[in-house]
Amino acid sequence: MKKAAVGILDRVPVVCIVIGEALVIYTAMAIAKLAFTQLDPLYSVWYRVGFMTVMLLLWRRPGFCWPTHQDRVIFSLV
Repeated sequence: MKKAAVGILDRVPVVCIVIGEALVIYTAMAIAKLAFTQLDPLYSVWYRVGFMTVMLLLWRRPGFCWPTHQDRVIFSLV
């Protein structure tokens, strides 16, 4: 998986990666500004926890493979 991601990133120009990263950051800031000004603090915390749960599940599908020691360390830190 890591070799595939590195192979894809090697073929993409750096300018496209920087522009894509900037778009993701500015989009996330706009969503956060809209969502967190309209939500109570408790709901905004649950919103963030739920979003991180979805991101972790997309990043590492549970049951797909046995977690390595590095995976356990990363999940314990998160």
